[in-house]
Amino acid sequence: MARTKPCIPPLQRERRWGRLLLSLLSLSLVSGLLVHWVPGFPIWQQWAALVHWLVGLGLSVSLVGYTAVHYRRTLANRRAGLSLSGHGLFLGLAGLVGTGLYTGFAGQIEAARWIIDSHVLLAYGTIALLVVHVLAFAWGSRSSSGTVKPGSRTLEVRLLLPLIGSLVVGAATVAGATWLYRTATPIVEHGQPVVENYEYPYGPNPFAPSETRTSTGGFIDERSIADSDTCGACHRQLFDEWASSLHGQAASDPSYVANITLLAEANGMAATRYCEGCHAPVALLTGTLSAGGTHGGTSGTASHREGVGCMGCHGIERAVHLKGVASFEYAPSDGYLFAHAKHPAAVAVRNFLIRIRPDTHRREMARPILGTPELCATCHVQFMPKSFNDWGWVKMQDEYAGWLTSPYSGHHEQEFSRDKVTACKDCHLPRVPGTDPSADEKGLVVSHRTPGSNTVIPWLNGDHVQLSAEQRFLQGNKITLSIDKPWKSDASQNADFVQQGSRQAAETPGYFYLGEQVHLSVSVTNAGVGHRFPGGTTDINEVWLALRVVDATGRLVYTSGDVGEGGHVDPTAHFYRSIPIDRHGKPVWRHDLFRMVGDSYRKTIPAGESDVVTYDFTIPAWAKSPILVTTVLRYRKFNQRYADWAIQATGLPITDLARDALAVPLRVRGELDPLTTTP
Repeated sequence: MARTKPCIPPLQRERRWGRLLLSLLSLSLVSGLLVHWVPGFPIWQQWAALVHWLVGLGLSVSLVGYTAVHYRRTLANRRAGLSLSGHGLFLGLAGLVGTGLYTGFAGQIEAARWIIDSHVLLAYGTIALLVVHVLAFAWGSRSSSGTVKPGSRTLEVRLLLPLIGSLVVGAATVAGATWLYRTATPIVEHGQPVVENYEYPYGPNPFAPSETRTSTGGFIDERSIADSDTCGACHRQLFDEWASSLHGQAASDPSYVANITLLAEANGMAATRYCEGCHAPVALLTGTLSAGGTHGGTSGTASHREGVGCMGCHGIERAVHLKGVASFEYAPSDGYLFAHAKHPAAVAVRNFLIRIRPDTHRREMARPILGTPELCATCHVQFMPKSFNDWGWVKMQDEYAGWLTSPYSGHHEQEFSRDKVTACKDCHLPRVPGTDPSADEKGLVVSHRTPGSNTVIPWLNGDHVQLSAEQRFLQGNKITLSIDKPWKSDASQNADFVQQGSRQAAETPGYFYLGEQVHLSVSVTNAGVGHRFPGGTTDINEVWLALRVVDATGRLVYTSGDVGEGGHVDPTAHFYRSIPIDRHGKPVWRHDLFRMVGDSYRKTIPAGESDVVTYDFTIPAWAKSPILVTTVLRYRKFNQRYADWAIQATGLPITDLARDALAVPLRVRGELDPLTTTP
C-alpha cells in the first residue's frame, strides 16, 4: 500500500508562511530604510540594495502564500480592530511589493516619479500597520482574567527568532559581499600616462598647451572616460543622436584628421594637445599625446571612436577659466559596482543599480556646470598662446563673449527687451519628445544632436537625418535680409499736377531710370543668433551674399556671388568670414592656426545688429520694366579651396539662410514735370 503524504494542519502551514513572511518583511524594511536614509551610495549600500531587491522578490511570493492560508482561517473573524488592521496591512504590503517590482524592472523614471515616492510612503505605512496589527493580536490573545493565553509567549519566541536570524544573515551577506568585492575587484588607478617617457615641452602642466586640469592632478584611466557604448545600453535614443552629431565625430571628422595630422607632422605629437582637449579628450587625458603615442585622428583608437563622448561633457566638474582651449577640470566617476566591467552579468547588475537608485547617477552625470554657457565656453572660446605660435598671444573665436554681450544673456544693456535668459543649451540642446529614462514629467528629453553649422560631415556620411537637423537649425529665421527700396527726392507718380493734400500714396514711389547708375543697399540682420554671426571656424566656413538682377524678360542685368567652375564662389561677393595670416602676411588657408599671428580681414555681425551692403550697377538701355532684384544669404561648411585639400570633395551642400526680393519699375529719363519745363 502506497504511503500518503501527511496532511499539515492549516494553522501550522500558516505559521510557517508567517515566519517566512515576517523574516523577509523585516529584512526588506531594514535594508530599504538603510538604502533610503544613508546619504550617498557606497559599496556596502549597493549590496544592501541588491539584497533588498532579492528579498522583495521572495516577499512577493511569501505574501501570496501566507495570504491564501491566513484569509481562509480568519475570514469570519469578528474582532474589528484586528480585521481592519490586517486588511490594511495586506493592501499596504501589496502596494509595497507592486511599486518595488515596477521600480526594479522599469527603474526610477522621472515622468513616473510618484511610483518610487509611493513605495517609500508605503514602507512607512506598512511599519505602522504592522505595529497596530501585532498589538491588536497581542491584546486579543489575553484571557478575560488578564493573563496571557497558554502558548502565546512560545509563539512570540517562534516569531522573534527568525526575525533576528534574517537580519543577521542579511548583515553578514552585505558585509561579506562588500569585503569580497573590494578584495577581488581591481581598483582603477589614475595618474600615469599611457606613453612612457611622456614629454613636457610646454611646462609642468601635462596637458599644455591645452588648458585642461583633472581632479586627481594627473592622467585618467581610459576606462573612466572612453565608455560611451555603456551609456547607450540605457540611453539608446540619446546615444544614437550623439553618434550622428559633430560631438560624436569630433575626432573622426576627416577634415579634423587632416589638420591634426598636419600639426603632428609640423610640430610633433605633443603639440596636438592644443586641439585634442576639445576634439579628443580621451587621447589628452589618458596621456597618449607624446612621442610614440597616437592622436585622436588615428583610426582604430578609443579617442578616434569617442570624439567628445558622454564623459567628455558629463565628466567635467568645473571651468578652470573662460578663456577656452579646453579650460575644464575633469573628474572621473566610478561610483557604481562593476563600473568598468564588460561581463554581461556584471553589466546587468550595474545597470540595475543605476535604475533603482539613479539619484547618484544624476549627481555624477548632471553636475551643476552641465548645460551652462560656462561649460560651452571651455571649448568654444579659443586663443593662441605665444608658446604655441612662437609669436604672441592672439585672440580667436569667442562664442561666449559674443553671447555675453548679446541681448540673450541678461547682462546686456538691451536686456529689458527679453523676459528671460536664453543660454547655449536652449538652441543647441533643445528638449524634444522621447522615451529615454531621463525624460521629464512632460515626456521631454534633451536632444543630443547639438545642431550648429556643420553640414558637410553628415553629407559625407549619407546621414540625411542629421543633415536635415543641421539645415533646419540654420534656416530657423535667425538671419533676415531686406532690400532697401529705391527712393528719390523728386519722385512722382506721373506728370499731372495733383494737390499735395490729395495724395493717397503713403510714400513716394520707387523706380529706376534706364541708364541710371544704381546704388542698391541690402540689410543683413542677426535677429536670432545668440552670438556673433557667423560663429565657429570663420576662416574655413563660407557665408556670402548672392545678388541677382534680371529684367521682365529674364535677361540678366547684374549678378554677384555666383558659384562658378570647380565650386568656387565669385571672389567679388560680399563675405562674412575671417582671413588669418602668418608672420609673413600670407593667408593661413588650411586651418593650420598654429602659424597664425592675426587676421587681415574679419567680418561678422553681433547679435541684434545689422550689416548694410551696397551694390553699384547700371540699368542697361535694353532692360524691360520691371526689374526683379533677388538676394540670398548662402552658407557652406568649408570653402572650396580648403575642401579640395582636407576632404577632396566637390559639390558640398549649400544652405540658403535667408532671402528677399524686390520688383522695381523702370522709366525713361525723358519724362519731365510740366511745372519745371521751360517754354
